[in-house]
Parts: sequence; C-alpha cells; structure tokens
Amino acid sequence: MCTDDVAPGERIDYWQHVTSENFVRCTTRIDQRDDGFWGRVVSTNLGAVHYSLVEYTASGSYEIFRSARHIRQDESDEYLLELQLGGAAVVLNQDGREAGFIPGDFGFLDVTRPSHLGCAPRSSVRAVTVTFPRHLLPIRVDNVARLTAVRIDGQRGMGQLVSNFLVGLADNLEGDPVEGADGVRLSTALLDLLAVALAGRLERDSEVPPESHRGALLTRVYAFIDRHLDDPDLSPKNIATAHHISTRYLHKLFETEEATVVEWIRTRRLEQCRRHLADPAQQTEPVSVIAARWGFRDPSYFSRLFRATYGIPPREYRILHFGPGVVRPPAPKP
Repeated sequence: MCTDDVAPGERIDYWQHVTSENFVRCTTRIDQRDDGFWGRVVSTNLGAVHYSLVEYTASGSYEIFRSARHIRQDESDEYLLELQLGGAAVVLNQDGREAGFIPGDFGFLDVTRPSHLGCAPRSSVRAVTVTFPRHLLPIRVDNVARLTAVRIDGQRGMGQLVSNFLVGLADNLEGDPVEGADGVRLSTALLDLLAVALAGRLERDSEVPPESHRGALLTRVYAFIDRHLDDPDLSPKNIATAHHISTRYLHKLFETEEATVVEWIRTRRLEQCRRHLADPAQQTEPVSVIAARWGFRDPSYFSRLFRATYGIPPREYRILHFGPGVVRPPAPKP
C-alpha cells in the first residue's frame, strides 16, 4: 500500500486508514498542510506474526497515538515490535518511559496500554513493524512490561541476532515473500530468538521453555554457518566450539532438521557456487576458483556434486546463463 496513487489532499486520511488497518486502532497525527507527505507499507503474515516494512517521509510532525479509547474499541492483545532500518530516529513512549533508536535497534510496545510513537519534523523513516499475540511470547506479561519503550541494542549479543533476522526478512519481503509452512517456521524462529533475548535482558532465563532455547541456539548456528561458508575449515567441531556445546549435542540439535549439519554446510556452499556461476560480474572466474572460494578444494568432486544436485555440470550451468561464448580469462602474457 502506497500513497503514490492517492491525491495529495487525501494522503493523510489514507495513511490514517493504512496504519489502523495494518497494525492496531490508533490516531496518526500528521501536519494537514504537509502536501508532500509520502508513505508505503508492504506486509505479510508469518503464521500468527504480522510483519511489515514501513517507509514514510514527512516535512512536518509525525506521531501515532494509541489511547485508552482506542484500546476499548479494539481489544487487541498483542505486542508491537519496532525496528529501525534507516532514516530519522523513531521514539517510543509507554509507561512513563521513552526510547529513541538508531538503525538496527528495536523496542516493544504493549498495545493493551496507551502508547505513543513519533519522530522529528522533516524526517524520512524506514522501519520494520511486527505484531504478534502476547501469549506467543513465553515470558510473563508483568516481566515484559519492564521492557516496553526500552531501547534494545541491535549491534551486539542476542539483540544483534534478532535485528539481523528481521533485516533479512525485510530484504526478501518484496522480491520473494515467504508464505505457508515456511512462514510459520520463520515466525517460530523469530519468537524463540525474542524470548531468549528478552529473558536474558530480564535475567529470567528460567522462564523460557527448553524448546525456545533450542530454537534460538539453532538459529544462531545457522547464522554462524552462513557467515563462515568461505572458511575451508568449517566443521561440526569448530561450530560446536564457537557455541560452547559438544559436537555430539550439535548433531542432536539437527536430528529434527531437514538436513544434518554437514549436509547443510554442503547445501549452502553449493547454493553460493550456483549464484556466483550465474553472476555476470564473475563470468571470467574459472569454475574451480569459485568452487574453492566456497570450500570445495577438489574440482572433480565439486563437479560431480553440483551435477548430482542440480542435474547439470557447473560449466554447462554457466553456459545456460551466458551462452556458449562465455568470456574466458585472458591468457597470461609470456
């Protein structure tokens, strides 16, 4: 939903409708003289989690209020998470607290109590907004209440994992939205990460059920593997060591997953090789160089594995994308 197709004089009323329909009943206060106001929302449902990418530009003031009257009219029982992606700082207010954010940071509001969101005049904002039922977060409501309108650092620790997860979803929302069972799995992973991050902040780790700790650890392991795919020494042993667990327990974590840890590393490396083989900027790179870059040191083994996985040898896969006249690297000078 975007204001581009709405007449300038009607954009503010339209945006009021958009915010109430996509999130919770509220009042959006924007300077009525702001004919240049622009806004856009792209949303999807990941199971019971509603995920939105929000962008807006306002030359005047921009505020969203949720009052006691709104709460009586709309009995939503949800948390709202706001993550700053870029632009001017967003400020959250609730329960006498106020928190401003820089890109990567996030914070919570409890929509069952009055709240306020605002940013300075002449601002452009890009943010992620996530709403989900309160009962899906396995932490007591009165404990979570201590964290509403509190800045959670998205640059380190569990906060960084949550932030990176949400940013990754934003990057894929428009091009390849996730739906169905995959969306449910992503929402479960997100809520596990949130539960562990918030419990750690509250020093209430015991409140989080073992399955949430397990889910959060798995998400951390997957993220670690992706960051180290180009390390030829990536192995279950050093993955386990980095996460302070035994190799045996690491393998146990993957027992209920679609692939073992070794199979997952191999699959992700093959995916990176496939992407690079189809990348015009890398069409002069020899196949063996691309394979070695992603941990495949034996060209023959890589070629067999690639063919078994994708049904075609890597060189032929490249020809499919660039034609038989694939540019080869220049011959070395004598």
